[in-house]
Amino acid sequence: MPIKSTKIFANECVLQGLFLGVNPHFLMAVAKLRSGINDDVEGDRIGPFRVTQQEWDANGGAADLEVILDPQDITDWRLQCLYAALTSYRAQNRVLEHLGRYPSAVELYKEQWPNDRVELPAKLQEALDATAGFMDEAITDAQQPAPSPESNPEKPTPKKGTEIFVTKAPRIMEKLIDDFGLKDFQAAAILGNIGEECDGFNAMQEKHPVVPGSRGGFGWAQWTGSRRTDFEAFCSDRGLSPVSDAANYGFLKIELSTSQSESINALKNASNISKAVRAFEAEFERAKAGLEHFDLRDSWSKLALKSFNDSAAARVPAAVARILDPDLIYRVIATITDESTTFWVITQFTDDGNQVLVKQDDGQAPIVLASDTTVFPIKAGLVPEAVAARLSAGFHDVGDPHPPINVPSPVTDDNINARVFAEARKSVDTLITRNVPNTDHGNLACAFAVNEVIRRAIGKPIGGGLSTTEMGKVLKDKHTEVAESNIAAGMIVISPTGRKVGHVGIIGMVAAPMSATPIYSNSSRDGKFEQNFSVGKWKKRYIDVQGLPVLYYALKN
Repeated sequence: MPIKSTKIFANECVLQGLFLGVNPHFLMAVAKLRSGINDDVEGDRIGPFRVTQQEWDANGGAADLEVILDPQDITDWRLQCLYAALTSYRAQNRVLEHLGRYPSAVELYKEQWPNDRVELPAKLQEALDATAGFMDEAITDAQQPAPSPESNPEKPTPKKGTEIFVTKAPRIMEKLIDDFGLKDFQAAAILGNIGEECDGFNAMQEKHPVVPGSRGGFGWAQWTGSRRTDFEAFCSDRGLSPVSDAANYGFLKIELSTSQSESINALKNASNISKAVRAFEAEFERAKAGLEHFDLRDSWSKLALKSFNDSAAARVPAAVARILDPDLIYRVIATITDESTTFWVITQFTDDGNQVLVKQDDGQAPIVLASDTTVFPIKAGLVPEAVAARLSAGFHDVGDPHPPINVPSPVTDDNINARVFAEARKSVDTLITRNVPNTDHGNLACAFAVNEVIRRAIGKPIGGGLSTTEMGKVLKDKHTEVAESNIAAGMIVISPTGRKVGHVGIIGMVAAPMSATPIYSNSSRDGKFEQNFSVGKWKKRYIDVQGLPVLYYALKN
């Protein structure tokens, strides 16, 4: 569908910018700079943002935000606006993590479009100036109450930028209720305070620090001063990104259990949501007098409670949630009640992912029947056949996803490492796993991705299918385990999934110190193969946090 007017395009930039917490004016200026806001094709670059198919496939998904763009969507200019907002959001977070502050427009452009050689800042400023009038009008329109759906499909319904908050709030409330014995409105009061502090998870770094010259607040709760230092140390010790949900909830839980435990006591004494918001703010946030903004905290808390109640059908019982990995997002894939027994298949993921098969008899505690990268096909005897068939309705046997191929000869034990390392580097951002069958849009594709890299490098995969557990068995039986001190680029690192979620990757060029050695693996969050770990970060994640072994293997021909 062609772009019928610049005003319509500006409205779409506002819509997607508010959704992902990025500057809509920046989005529109980028389109002006790259294409003149034209929905046509220039060589291999497509649409108003001039995106190549390779770039689109590599970056068009974020499972944690429930954004999945298919390859053919590149020709839809509206979805290009979503793509631009998503990649801007990711670029913004990368700069925020590295520099501890939000990027300038020029820094953001360089991070988001690293291969563009446009003259900066002059050309970007020209584009911002040229689109300012359209953007002012679009933002003014979006700040009005959302109208009823229009009959004209060219006019989108404005949104308020709360979608990320609505997506995240129910699961966080669920954890708070279970971890601290809170009532739902008390947990919503915590989210209301968090929502005001970080603008609904859209502003992890305080933009205008109250204390001049300080770094300002950071994270969900805008931790400041010594609390920010403690938060950053917590992230470093566990190999977690400071903008991740796992890091922020983990540190929040520690504070509420120790130094800030009075905040929980105050909450439990509150009899309604308004009193709970104020009690938590007074004990935990302690905003400067006159800057409490209780109107915003109340608004966010009510939105959190509504989203929690609206999501009830998609949640598991508290007893089941308690046995899931607390650091991961979860999604119910299938659930069946058979007489007095209920079964769930649940996917858990962040940068890595797995599935669990859970059973609960009436009146009994739930138990995990199976835990692996994927539980499908369900092993015989775990559940009744009829139940297995119903739970497996979404699983499709597609045969061998890694058929053998011919590669240049000879493949010897001596050159396997070099071949695998070369293929791993070539596969970064080009091996897309979002569309791999039975991996829940790439959430469960770590074993698939490593097997595919190995297949391309030496002609056939390691084996084990989609399972890190089964791959671990193959590696142990057929290949050579090596000590960490003897690892080399192209070797395999694996922490097989057990009761905790594991992962598998490929070692990069060995660095000094050893902990800085890069690791290539699938990203469940992005649905693609990336350089997303180091040896040090891997060990912190899978030994210190997950309690799993870290094993290294040299492949044999």
